Amino acid sequence: MVNTVRTAIADINSTAVWGMATKGVMLSCLISDGLIGDGIDIKPRKQGKFAPLSGVRIRGPEWLKSHPVQTILVMNGNYEAEIRDATNKIGVAAKVIAM
Repeated sequence: MVNTVRTAIADINSTAVWGMATKGVMLSCLISDGLIGDGIDIKPRKQGKFAPLSGVRIRGPEWLKSHPVQTILVMNGNYEAEIRDATNKIGVAAKVIAM
């Protein structure tokens, strides 16, 4: 999976991981060569903090309005439709990829 993700985002300038629980934190650690710029999480208690080991900053969805990314990697595919709706509502035209 790691090589698949690296290949998918290698030519992209900005990628964020949506869902900074265990899977999101692990992915940000495994793809540690700067390809993942930020983490997104809806839980306010996580926002403004950094993911362990990778140091990826965790932000709220609204942050994307002023800092659009090209790709959002969704860690829980069950929320893909909800995340697509949320990004559309805030005007973010990122490619959403469910992992």
